[in-house]
Amino acid sequence: MAGNKTLAVAIFCADLQALDGGLQLKHWFRMLEHHFAEPETEPMAAAKLATLHSEIDYKVYNSIAQFVTYDLSIAELKRLYIKEKSPVYARYLLLTRRQQPNEPMDHYAQELRQLLLDSTREPRTPAQSQDDLLLDAYIAGVSSQELRLKLLEKTDLTFAMALEQGKSIHQSAVAIEHL
Repeated sequence: MAGNKTLAVAIFCADLQALDGGLQLKHWFRMLEHHFAEPETEPMAAAKLATLHSEIDYKVYNSIAQFVTYDLSIAELKRLYIKEKSPVYARYLLLTRRQQPNEPMDHYAQELRQLLLDSTREPRTPAQSQDDLLLDAYIAGVSSQELRLKLLEKTDLTFAMALEQGKSIHQSAVAIEHL
């Protein structure tokens, strides 16, 4: 950290539930790393941790307060904010993404392209692609928000698995009603 360098990193304050929290953290972390571009010394390690603490929102700080090093704190932030992307969830976002009022067409198209990239996994056979389409329609059309959220959390899901989980939840709800 050069003596006359000023920190031009915004306070990190993403909500843990934010869909783009991982992207926000990656961008913020990259800016912070540019600030710490010099070789690290022991006093610098303490300064990095102090700088990290000063550049995060108090709610974010609460998540890492117990960690005593910069590296452990950053590792925890990454664990909390950078989630494994579920292709099922990414396809749902792709299907349900609507252009926002006053959103430029180019921005909307770029968002759709990014969602498509997020939803793409290994090459699919025609049968797997058909299963994906059925699964996507099932998730988008199911009346239970609770079931939809449970299904969207899964990273590896087939239509048959989703249908079984839906039947199970429905049968449980019916049984509870009859008690």
